[in-house]
Amino acid sequence: MKSSRGIQEHQVWAAADLLIAAGERPTIEKVRQTLGSGSPNTVSPMLDSWFKTLPGRLGVKVPTEEEAGYRMPAEVVAGVKALWDTARKEASDLAREALAAQRRQLDQRAEALAVAEDELRRKQAAFADLQASLEAALLKANETINGLERQLDAGRQRQATLEAHVEQARAALAEAQSGQLRLQGEHAAAIAARDHADRQRVDRQDAQEKRLLLEVDRAREEAKMAMGTAAKEAIRAGDIERRLIESREETASALRAAEQEALGQATRLMKAEGLLASALAQIQIRDDRLRRFGEGVSTMRTGRAVGRKINDRPEGARRVQLRRG
Repeated sequence: MKSSRGIQEHQVWAAADLLIAAGERPTIEKVRQTLGSGSPNTVSPMLDSWFKTLPGRLGVKVPTEEEAGYRMPAEVVAGVKALWDTARKEASDLAREALAAQRRQLDQRAEALAVAEDELRRKQAAFADLQASLEAALLKANETINGLERQLDAGRQRQATLEAHVEQARAALAEAQSGQLRLQGEHAAAIAARDHADRQRVDRQDAQEKRLLLEVDRAREEAKMAMGTAAKEAIRAGDIERRLIESREETASALRAAEQEALGQATRLMKAEGLLASALAQIQIRDDRLRRFGEGVSTMRTGRAVGRKINDRPEGARRVQLRRG
């Protein structure tokens, strides 16, 4: 016979034999102590079988009552029976104690298992709550990531738009700078042309004034040489003076037209580029100064010439001029 714990029957019998040899009575507890293991429920039936085989192993044959002429003495039967009952009682007590101990252990294990199950349920509930919280946090994190990705895409689009605007602004700035340079060149060319035209007009005016002055001088000489033709010479001098006045008016008109053209170009330059406003203002101030200077020079020259003409003109011619005035 084998036990569930691996205790063999021959091991129990050997332990009982050792106890008999030591002069002790084999009991369940002593056998367990000798073996160092084994439960009472396992050892008890094996020890009962050992007791059953004990007489034959000792060489003692117990005849049955049916065997003729032989009866076991009553004292022996009573002693054996008492020994047997005592052994069985001790074995039963030990078995009950062991069973009670096992039940206590089982109850303790059951209580521990219940506590463990409660703890497990609590941990499972906590794990479920934690899992729900993690899932909610994960969902929120995904939503946040999606929102951030959308914001990132929008930011990239805005950046691309801004870069495109920057490129457009750069292109517009380059074009404006090119236009500015072109307008500056045109303005410089216009100023140079105007200065050249002014110099030519001044030269022409000077030449014309010289020519007129020469004519006046000739007329004065001719008047001196021929007093009889004084009236005719006076008329001629008046025509010359009128032509001089007309020439001065044409010169003034040409100067005004040039000034208007210069002002128009300056206005276009101011509209084309605000950064050149200060420079254009300075250029305008210089142009005005040049114009006033030119007008002053022209006025001074004309005044001196007319004064010389009037002073050098004969008295009769002056009276004719006064009558015309």
